[in-house]
Amino acid sequence: MPLLTNAGGRLLDFNGGGPISAIYKTTDARKLEKLTKGLPYENGGDTGRIGLDIYRKDTNIVYVIVQHEKGGTYGSEDKGETWKKMGDTIRARRTTARFASTQ
Repeated sequence: MPLLTNAGGRLLDFNGGGPISAIYKTTDARKLEKLTKGLPYENGGDTGRIGLDIYRKDTNIVYVIVQHEKGGTYGSEDKGETWKKMGDTIRARRTTARFASTQ
């Protein structure tokens, strides 16, 4: 398995996450905006992995699965400005050893 590092040279693995783990958006490739409205980490807490998908036929629609104490599947119809919980996803909880495992 290849090893990955961030810009500071810190070793990265598949157990990432923490208090700064979140979805960030940019429209100018310079300033990052942390998206929070309606997401489980809006009021704090450690967040694990986040899976994200943009609907190809309508790029206003975005879906995410979030590892968090209050995690689950969330959807946005306004490019991530606001989010609505679509369902609980047991496999997305932070205590899960594997993210999106089918086993």
